[in-house]
Amino acid sequence: SARDGRGQRGEQARIGRGLLMGGQYEGAALVYAEVLKRDPRNLSALTGRAAALHKLRQFGEARQLYQQALSISPGNREVLSNLMAILGAEDPRQALEQLEQLHHDNPGFSPLPAQMASIYAQSGDLPTAIRFQSQAVQLSPENLLYRFNLAASYPIRC
Repeated sequence: SARDGRGQRGEQARIGRGLLMGGQYEGAALVYAEVLKRDPRNLSALTGRAAALHKLRQFGEARQLYQQALSISPGNREVLSNLMAILGAEDPRQALEQLEQLHHDNPGFSPLPAQMASIYAQSGDLPTAIRFQSQAVQLSPENLLYRFNLAASYPIRC
């Protein structure tokens, strides 16, 4: 019955979560894959499998799963944070393209412009880094790290 299927998926998701939390990433990824075969829009299975693959450094598939999760749960801050971590490890140009889109879709999430500022600063584009770091400070004025990074972005003049 449909009820049995939902119960089984819930049990599998619980097992997957236990494996993930216990560091058994391969097992967790497999369990979550089984849930997704029967329920491709299961948010906890999408994010659980993505997290397991992320830990296994399978960034491409993890990124796709996080993006699917965002399509189901737009603005999900946990998913956005995890996706940002993957993007930060990739090619800076590709990361910036995806971060720009995420920032457009989630304008109030301050870690996005902060991450973009970091990438621009590392590439030597300080004016753009300052612009994005300023946005992060405006969104989260209480965040002292954002304020420090903004101050550190300005060239020192003697």
